[in-house]
Amino acid sequence: EAVFVADGKLHFLTKHRKPGEQAGWQPGTKLYRLDTNYTDRDNVLTLVSRRDDIVLPTAAELSPDGNRLAVLTYIAVWVFERPADGVNWLAGAAVTYPINRLVTKIVEAVAWRDDETLLIANEDRDLFIMPVGPGAPAVAAAESN
Repeated sequence: EAVFVADGKLHFLTKHRKPGEQAGWQPGTKLYRLDTNYTDRDNVLTLVSRRDDIVLPTAAELSPDGNRLAVLTYIAVWVFERPADGVNWLAGAAVTYPINRLVTKIVEAVAWRDDETLLIANEDRDLFIMPVGPGAPAVAAAESN
């Protein structure tokens, strides 16, 4: 559902449907990385990790300095610091910034304006500016196992 590039490699975040339900969603996301770029055979994604407390990711983007990952969901933006191992972007503690869905409606895109400001777009092409630097209203999220 969401794609971002880190260290020259494509990364993917998944959305999960409830088995047998067209409109039902399950919490959680998996982080995959594309390690190959074959043109003559299938490229297999590498499962890096999963995080069960992120619900319905819709977009992701690295900050201009490459040190933070923003993951957009319908109700919040999760911001992760660059992982110490350089691989598992979802492993560390995150800061979440709530989104008022009554205002933003269905958000589908996120981009960094600068290292402390996000631009968020919805399906109606409305743009929202979200500060994510010091002093911005946020909630700490626990580290994933």
